[in-house]
Amino acid sequence: MDLRVLVLFVFLLLPGGFVTAENRPTLALLDFFPFGRAGDSGKPIGLMVDMIREIEKASGIPIDIKLMPIPRALRSVTLGEADLMISYKDDQMLPGVTFLGNMGCLQALLIPHGNSHISSLDDLTDKRIGFISKGYFHIKFAHQFGLIPVEVPSNESMLHMTLRHWLDGFVINSIVLGAYKKGLAEHAHLPGDWQTKLGTPIILETMETHLSISRRSKLQHLIPVLSKAVETVKKQGLFQQLYDRYGGVDASNCGDLSDSL
Repeated sequence: MDLRVLVLFVFLLLPGGFVTAENRPTLALLDFFPFGRAGDSGKPIGLMVDMIREIEKASGIPIDIKLMPIPRALRSVTLGEADLMISYKDDQMLPGVTFLGNMGCLQALLIPHGNSHISSLDDLTDKRIGFISKGYFHIKFAHQFGLIPVEVPSNESMLHMTLRHWLDGFVINSIVLGAYKKGLAEHAHLPGDWQTKLGTPIILETMETHLSISRRSKLQHLIPVLSKAVETVKKQGLFQQLYDRYGGVDASNCGDLSDSL
């Protein structure tokens, strides 16, 4: 067999076959602590970066990462300007994608101030509750439970406003809360006793975190390889290790995680 034909044949058998430096997939990375942010060197770091590096190893497919604000990332993948995304599995918030596999779970939590007298969703009537402005939880929950929604630009702002009791509570996901508890958010400058001022978290929803590919991506042939890679990494327990590192709860299933909060 001609050597060039042999090289091509072997290349096509590789997991990342047909992927070159010119057409390798791009991940739209959410610019949102601790999922993604720019490190000191300027390169993206965070939980989702570490997750996608494990997917690269398992699939043999090199993946470019582009850090984007959440609205731009959602739009980019929906329009096919980026190929991949790690996000909640939600067809309404992220239309036009194919979900490739569950990488873990998290929960939407309402965190009350300790003196707000909030112990259930029935206590939210006329309470001032903070939401990241135009974020997923704001869109989904702000007009429920009779609460008064307050749009806030960041989780750090919501935490500080709640600690000062300018808010009666705020909505956050369990991984972000866990990262704060592990002391990974030095930029937030929280007081040492901040956790003692908050009440018991109330679970709003449990959600799956998935890798997805835009249906407009030209790399649809990678779907089987990427799906298998997600399954492999999960079975190896590597997603769970990453969740543990970032203060997450349980990457192995999407059952009741309340005992781990």
